[in-house]
Amino acid sequence: MRKKLFFSILALLTCFHLSAQVEKGQFYGEATFGKRIVKFNTNTMQSSFSVGLSEHSTLGVFYNYTRSKSTPSIFSNGYFVSQGVGVSYNYYRYLKNSRKWGWYINGSFAANQTSVYDKSAGSSILNNRYSQRELSFTPGIFFKPSQRVMLCANIGGVSLLNSRYDFITPRSSFASQLNVGIRIKIGGQSEKKKRHP
Repeated sequence: MRKKLFFSILALLTCFHLSAQVEKGQFYGEATFGKRIVKFNTNTMQSSFSVGLSEHSTLGVFYNYTRSKSTPSIFSNGYFVSQGVGVSYNYYRYLKNSRKWGWYINGSFAANQTSVYDKSAGSSILNNRYSQRELSFTPGIFFKPSQRVMLCANIGGVSLLNSRYDFITPRSSFASQLNVGIRIKIGGQSEKKKRHP
């Protein structure tokens, strides 16, 4: 009877311990990989570093890299490479009656530099280079198997682009790009307090 009571209390405390999507003051590292599956052959990679603002939100900085090869009729058998840095805000919520599965929405602002290359005779020639600002919103789902690890996925989102060619251009990658990522807790204020009471 005592053992059952002990394990019941332990299970309850464990569930409570895992109830927060984010821990305030904690630092997180995240890596995301994506592939566009419609129209363009595009691969993306993003690394980010963030801090918990509350049990539902984080604020962070990131670096992204995108390489895309389009149809020959647009880029003359070429490709473009985009690199950028930015800031992002994530809001998380568990699904009803779950402490592992949930949804999130990401809002970010990035400053990118895009280089356009023509490829012919086995060599790449720089054709154009320009800067671009991007404001984007992306919904997704997450799975949190442990206190330290969270897995995230989304199928794209919507964005507003600004460059020297267009003042504001709306663009959507929703349902045409698959992104998967992992977020790992790497420490923070509360852990320091536990180590140094």
